[in-house]
Amino acid sequence: MNSHQLMNEWMIAGNLTIPSILLKSYTKLGLSNAEFICLLNIYEASEKGERFVSPEKVHTYMDCTQQECAHLFRSLVHKQVIGIEKNRDSNNVFSFSPLWKKLTMLIQEPENKYKEHPSKLEPNIYTIFEQEFGRPLSPIECETLSSWIDQDYHPSDIIKQALREAIISGKVNFRYIDRILFDWKKNGIQTIEAAKQHSQRFRTHQNPPTKTEEKQQKQQKRKTMAFYNWLEE
Repeated sequence: MNSHQLMNEWMIAGNLTIPSILLKSYTKLGLSNAEFICLLNIYEASEKGERFVSPEKVHTYMDCTQQECAHLFRSLVHKQVIGIEKNRDSNNVFSFSPLWKKLTMLIQEPENKYKEHPSKLEPNIYTIFEQEFGRPLSPIECETLSSWIDQDYHPSDIIKQALREAIISGKVNFRYIDRILFDWKKNGIQTIEAAKQHSQRFRTHQNPPTKTEEKQQKQQKRKTMAFYNWLEE
């Protein structure tokens, strides 16, 4: 391939323009070198019209496996460097608005006072969900988990309680957990104890006692009355 052909290939490949502050300050956003390179690849794909590039494709440009690349994707969403939105056709697209917002904050804050808070969620809540689901969370699931507290203002302990309720019900999926959180918020549930009581009432209503159970409860009640100690009054 001669120099003219090389130059032609170079021009076809195109160029990527990124803010200088991102290049110089990505570590202050809590990004590792691998996460930064992954972010650049996602951004380049978006600039070329591929708004929801997959780890399967990006990992071929990096020195990592597809699974490792998927972990980098989840980490970028977890740290709220990129977001996932719906376009006009209801397709998923990556949004870089969270990144631009963080860079703006970085410029505005003094060097010695800047502190990055990737998420209000406690660090291990993602790990808890992944353990219970038995698999890594997808970028969309990470975004959903983050939005429950950043947009819907659910406390992390309430989110974990909703996960427990989903496990008890045998319906461990994000849609069911989201319904639980919506129901609790609608009913003003704000504490773990209130959530447990509400769920117990719901399960009792859904599964009323059988005739045998009602008979046993009446017998137990009669026994309690028969052995009532009036001397303790």
